[in-house]
Amino acid sequence: MRRDDRPVSASARPDLGGVATWAGRRLQAALFGAPSLSMGLTGDGRIALAADALLAATGLSAGDLLGRPWEELLVDDLERDGARQRLLDALDSGVDPATVEVRLCCGDGAPLVVEWTLTARRAASGRVTAIACLGIDVTRRVLAEQERDELSTIAGMAGDLVAIAGHHARHDRLTGLLNQAAFEDAVTTALREAADADRRVALLLVNIDRFSGLCDTLGYGEANSVLQLVGERLVNAMGAGAVVARWGGDEFAVLLPQIGSHVAAERAADLAVAVLRHPIGVAGHEVRITVSVGLAVFPAYGDTPGSLIANAGLAMRDARAHGGDAASKYRSALGLRAFERLRVEHQLHHALSRGQISMHYQPVVSLSSGRVVSVEALMRWDHPGLGSVPPSTFIPLAEETGMIRQLGLFALRSAAAQHHEWRRRGLGELRMSVNVSARQLLDPDLPGQVIEALEENSIPAGELELEITESAAMNDADAIIGVLRRLAGMGATIALDDFGTGYSSLHHLSRFPIHAIKIDRSFTGALQDESGGALALSLISLAQRLHVRVVAEGVETLAQLERLRAGGCDDAQGHLFSAAVAPDEAADLLGRRWPTVISARRARANGGSWPPLQAGIRPSVIG
Repeated sequence: MRRDDRPVSASARPDLGGVATWAGRRLQAALFGAPSLSMGLTGDGRIALAADALLAATGLSAGDLLGRPWEELLVDDLERDGARQRLLDALDSGVDPATVEVRLCCGDGAPLVVEWTLTARRAASGRVTAIACLGIDVTRRVLAEQERDELSTIAGMAGDLVAIAGHHARHDRLTGLLNQAAFEDAVTTALREAADADRRVALLLVNIDRFSGLCDTLGYGEANSVLQLVGERLVNAMGAGAVVARWGGDEFAVLLPQIGSHVAAERAADLAVAVLRHPIGVAGHEVRITVSVGLAVFPAYGDTPGSLIANAGLAMRDARAHGGDAASKYRSALGLRAFERLRVEHQLHHALSRGQISMHYQPVVSLSSGRVVSVEALMRWDHPGLGSVPPSTFIPLAEETGMIRQLGLFALRSAAAQHHEWRRRGLGELRMSVNVSARQLLDPDLPGQVIEALEENSIPAGELELEITESAAMNDADAIIGVLRRLAGMGATIALDDFGTGYSSLHHLSRFPIHAIKIDRSFTGALQDESGGALALSLISLAQRLHVRVVAEGVETLAQLERLRAGGCDDAQGHLFSAAVAPDEAADLLGRRWPTVISARRARANGGSWPPLQAGIRPSVIG
């Protein structure tokens, strides 16, 4: 027998006429003796011939398969939909040979993809009367192509993710600006290029003044909107070529890589201040902010990225220390000041353990009786090399470094012990006022420390007054209100210090358990002139409406005293009565009584003043 005459292993339906015979000859000529997934179909798509390999793959017998529509072999309804028409379309496509790829339903559940090469027998009219489908298994090829496509898709997605991650690694998510790391890279590049071209580079650090209070007032969602708008304004104002970044928190950085002169750099810094003074619209509200801007110029005031950024930071802190809403350029004096600050900070770490910190006490006098009703405990630092370090120097340092917690606890314990000693000596009942910092207020141990100080020294809780500054109270209002309510619930009284200098609203004040407010000395000083002091008197009136005690700080003259008393102020403290003095000197003041306001008015009318102001002696007791 010739090779072409070997029969293809197949089953056929004799009743389907010549279709099986015709298809068998066609398939035998093309694929004799090879494993074949071939079949022959009638013109209407019924199976007339099926290779044994096809039967084995589908798990069907010849009796089950022959005579059935061929699309029933397909894996699912999606494949079956329009399958017959796909064969006819392939035959009519004009492609020779016509092919079609199908997915068959295998008996073992494994995927089977078959590529059929189609040959049609047609009637004289052109109608298809039979189809020979020469089938080969292309499953491996198709799966490999799918895997390659999937890997390509995954690689594309991975590339996108890498790009997104790269963007996020260099950009601030809130504002979309460069972040600190990316900005530092930009500075490094700009300085290298500027050094080669002998150009100047300006760097600005921009800090939003009192932003924490703004967060408390607006809420963090709207405060974040402010940050976004600040970034947009800086980008628009600084112009092309400028690099704007969010430095972190409430700070932004601006790099001007091709600044023409120091004067141009200063103008840019002033512009940053000016554009951010304009009101910002947030959620239907008009928000006004100010900023502190620090400027450093390469190479004069920083010839490396680190020194340029550090010096701009020093200038920014200088602007902030002078009240904000201004720009400050770096100068060598700022560097010296920073070095001195570092030296003081180092010494402060040892001050407590070396016994250099002590407490002094300043009397608070009732304006109705002239008697001392309380004393304020004030910390003093005497260093053998630095001398007497002002509280305005070391207290902010302690706040920044976290040492204020140890110092605050020392002040609380020392003041409580001193109060106990004065009570033991029969020097009368009075309030002991102790300053508490924002960090202490957020310390969960504070209430326990207060209870311990009271119990160890047998002090009635009502004789301990805790003073907090208005700015500290607004720093994290919700958390601090909870702490203050707990302290007030223990019986301690709460005084709001430096009142009028912060940004609290009546709404916030009404939520605090406040027993007293202390009017800042800047308002008291204005009372010296008959035309001044309206704000101080308004604050007294406000306190009266809130039903809290009013204490005026910084009282230095009889004129101030007289106007405070006439305005309804309850108590006063200041150098008119006494500076803060050591415990023994303070003890001498506790039982004394200062002249009444009537006496003070008479002394003024006679052109005189109180003896202590003239002769430096303490006022005599008036009982």
